Amino acid sequence: MKSAHQHLNFFGWISMMIFGVGYKLLPNYAGKIVIHSLTMARVRFWLANLGFIGLLCFYALWSAVRSHVAFALTILGAATVIASIALLGLNVWLTFRPEVSPAESQSLHRKGGQE
Repeated sequence: MKSAHQHLNFFGWISMMIFGVGYKLLPNYAGKIVIHSLTMARVRFWLANLGFIGLLCFYALWSAVRSHVAFALTILGAATVIASIALLGLNVWLTFRPEVSPAESQSLHRKGGQE
């Protein structure tokens, strides 16, 4: 159970702190006020929380009983956390992506993407 507590402390609390700081500070570096999609940020928040809770509970269960089902559910919790991290990466990438005006977009489209 000590290991499950360590995982919750590290992955849960510290990761959420890093995510929050990233959502607050990274848009400033891109010259923007907020992250690209607040909806994506909210979905990522809930995915991460559900994943962390599942990871903790099923890891503790797997540590106690060593069943294949508990192990598979632990992997599912970890995959949910990884999906939430991927959403964070996508959201940050979309925030840093350069803005293209409609006129520039049409010009690039006519030239076949060549500048």
